[in-house]
Amino acid sequence: MNDGRYMAIPPGAIIPGALPDYRIYVLSQQGKYILWALEGNKVSAEQLPRFYEGGITEIFVDLDEAFKCEQYLETNLGEILKSQTSSDDQKAKIHTKVSTNVVRNAFESSLGLGTMGAAALQQTQATKRCSENSSCFSAKWT
Repeated sequence: MNDGRYMAIPPGAIIPGALPDYRIYVLSQQGKYILWALEGNKVSAEQLPRFYEGGITEIFVDLDEAFKCEQYLETNLGEILKSQTSSDDQKAKIHTKVSTNVVRNAFESSLGLGTMGAAALQQTQATKRCSENSSCFSAKWT
C-alpha cells in the first residue's frame, strides 16, 4: 500500500467481470478509505446499484495499481461509454481521463525522437482506438 494515495474513478467505469484484480475503495463520511472489493474482477452487476443508492460518485484505486486501472479504462472505453447504467457526466469524466492519458503518453513517447519509433507508433494506435471507442459517445452531442 502507498500510504493512502488513491486515484479516483467514477463508478460507471466498472464493467462486471472485466475489471483486473485490483482493490476498490470508497471514501467514508469520516474521510477514511474503506476497502469495498478485494478483487475488482469479482464485482457483480447486482453490487453496482449500491454505489448509486449510497450517493457514491467516486471509487478509488490504490496508486500502486493505477497503471492496471488506466489500461483497463483504455481497453474498455467503448463498453463503458455504451453502458446504460452510467450517467453522461460519469461517461464524460471517464472519456476525459482516458483521452488525456492517451494524448499525454503519445506526446511523452515522441519527445526528442524526431521519427516515429516503436513507442510512438504504439501510442498512435492507442490514440486511434480511443478515438474509435469514443465515437459512439461524442456522436450523441453533435
